[in-house]
Amino acid sequence: MKLRIPSLMGTVCLSLGLVAAAQAAEQAYVVTYIEVAPSAKDQSADLLRRLAKISRKDAGSVRFEILQRVGHPGQFAILELWDDKKSADAHGATAHTRLFRE
Repeated sequence: MKLRIPSLMGTVCLSLGLVAAAQAAEQAYVVTYIEVAPSAKDQSADLLRRLAKISRKDAGSVRFEILQRVGHPGQFAILELWDDKKSADAHGATAHTRLFRE
């Protein structure tokens, strides 16, 4: 009986790890880099913050972050995490995303 309990515990832990790995594999990560003229950095930062605020409400959004590079304030990164590729694609087709890209 002593040998079965550790073996069973190992099997349960391994199974839980595989489930978590399978869920992570389904998620979609998107990273976008943007560089703007120094004179447009403040306006661009404002637009990116508004995009993030709206995008976080989109179905399937897990995380949506805007980063501004230290020492190069005209360089930004958008980090997105979606439940799945379908959610990421749907976000790309929304009016607010298309408007931002224009």
